[in-house]
Amino acid sequence: MSKSLVRSWGLGIVLAAVLSACGQPPTPIRPTAAGPASATSKDGMPLMLVPAGEFLMGSEPYLDEEPVHKVFLSAFWIDQTEVTNGAYALCVEEEACQLPSRAISYTRKSYFGNTFYKTYPVIYVDWFEADSYCKWAGRRLPTEAEWEKAARGTDQRIYPWGDHLPDTDLLNYNLDFGDTSVAMNFLSSPSPYGVLNMAGNVSEWVADWYDSRYYSQSPARDPSGPATGKYRVVRGGSWSDNRNLVRSALRLYYEPDASFFNLGFRCVAPA
Repeated sequence: MSKSLVRSWGLGIVLAAVLSACGQPPTPIRPTAAGPASATSKDGMPLMLVPAGEFLMGSEPYLDEEPVHKVFLSAFWIDQTEVTNGAYALCVEEEACQLPSRAISYTRKSYFGNTFYKTYPVIYVDWFEADSYCKWAGRRLPTEAEWEKAARGTDQRIYPWGDHLPDTDLLNYNLDFGDTSVAMNFLSSPSPYGVLNMAGNVSEWVADWYDSRYYSQSPARDPSGPATGKYRVVRGGSWSDNRNLVRSALRLYYEPDASFFNLGFRCVAPA
């Protein structure tokens, strides 16, 4: 894919994200807790504020989600959507990211690099490339705790929108769409902090190593996960997963060099 093509539609997604989130070109305004920051980050991603405070992390009766425990998190900003093909292309253009391992999606022979799908989530990116992208963008991958709080808030809801069961008006899941959908979607079912697609569409890499027993020894403040491990945690479920796999507390994991048709990521930054 030529750099000129990357530039032409990569900048298009930045502008689209800015206009959608802010209603005007980006300007250096002071962000507030009521909505996204001005989209002045390197990739133009709208960011949503998750304020400092406690929440209850985990769920019962799932062994690796127990015990349910209280966690205090410092305030942070989180990407409103998954990182898109268009945004990721900017990182590729600057040679800070590698191309996705495949340019297709599950049903599409042309996906990454196809202008029609520039606003869809990037896929076939492993943990290392997700980490590289977030660093290039001036952010980082979220910790497990940050991701879970951003998804479910402080009331222990099962899904980002609450406790009632999923349906296709709320998310892309259960093979109903058959593939990924546009990132700025399902505006009626955000998380408590206005974050989109925290359930379904693509599963998301987070920073932590996976340990099924970590919750029993997790620090009470800003936990960052085990020091080492074999697998990295994945959250959120995807378009191909059923309702049990899109719960906000669910913990999945893959080897960090894995990349799949239903796996993407988003980034965070300290507030």
